[in-house]
Amino acid sequence: MSNKRLDLIKEMLEGKDFVSVDEIAEKLEISLGTVRRDLIEMEDRKIAKRVHGGAVLYKGADPLNHIAAYRSSDYTLPYEFSMQIKTNVEAKQRIAKTAASFVEDGDSIYLDSSSSSFFMIDYLKEKKITAVTNGVPHLLKLADLKINTFALEGFIDSNRGAITLTDSSMITLSKLTFSKSFIGTLGVDFNFGYTTSSLKDSSLKQLILHNSGVAYVLGDSSKYGIRSLACFTKPEDVIFIGNDIPEKYKDLTYIKEAD
Repeated sequence: MSNKRLDLIKEMLEGKDFVSVDEIAEKLEISLGTVRRDLIEMEDRKIAKRVHGGAVLYKGADPLNHIAAYRSSDYTLPYEFSMQIKTNVEAKQRIAKTAASFVEDGDSIYLDSSSSSFFMIDYLKEKKITAVTNGVPHLLKLADLKINTFALEGFIDSNRGAITLTDSSMITLSKLTFSKSFIGTLGVDFNFGYTTSSLKDSSLKQLILHNSGVAYVLGDSSKYGIRSLACFTKPEDVIFIGNDIPEKYKDLTYIKEAD
């Protein structure tokens, strides 16, 4: 039965860039623990690669050689992040361009480690701003474009390309203020709020939003109707930028359709 399950999971992975643990469990009617054990076995057999929250199909030693991915010097994008910037690209670029239009010369901004905020950087290169980020690919791209950037101290998650902040960095961050912040989200519920996968990440996002003059949450339509573990803000407390906004929410002043 185990081999049959592995074949079914492989079929799911072949049809998508990324499949979540929850999706596999629901589709195959098995427990989350069983899914995780199967993915470990598939990774050992070099069938799949485990990433945060799910898995992707194993594509050899250099999974980035077949995509147009950003590289700075000898840095190669972390695998999970490279998958994120391959999905819903057109929507994320539209969202990023709209978000960047709100940035003005003289602003100090926070960009989180999301793929949507990464796409924003291309539209910021002519602006005289200071940026703070916890995304390693973001740091390198900002530096390449000669945008003044404040780097936060922490431990690098080699899979996600995000910096997990130390306690001292959290204290430093608590003293910083931002004209605007741009935060990605894993779940979008226009009635309940915007959610992420961990309490720690939720606390970080809440701190950033609290210290921001104007806070923007970025999310494409694939996140709509999803609730992740931890809610980090209510819809009315931030400005949401997304694509294909449902008709009944389009008139709300705090929800904006990407151009």
